[in-house]
Amino acid sequence: MFKRIVLLTATCVLIGATAWAQTQITTGVIQGQVFDQTEAVLPGVTVDVRHVETNLTRMLVTNEEGRFAALALQPGNYVVTFTLSGFATLIQDGIVLTVGQAIDL
Repeated sequence: MFKRIVLLTATCVLIGATAWAQTQITTGVIQGQVFDQTEAVLPGVTVDVRHVETNLTRMLVTNEEGRFAALALQPGNYVVTFTLSGFATLIQDGIVLTVGQAIDL
């Protein structure tokens, strides 16, 4: 009886470990910090992250340190647009995100 319990426990552990090992990363991250020309951080900047192929857009706003992070993005080509009243709009295109990558802007 004891051998059966040990065998059953070992089997459950192995099955669980196999399932855990099959987990894969399928997304990436575009993140960064926004500064003005004097290198002062810019909070409140609207950051639009658009996937070119699907046209899906994620809108973010920079925090008090000027930071933003668009998490769990599908791989592909992106255009990122930064807008803030009183400042010129900045568009960064040609951003290619791959699986597991974190791009800093």
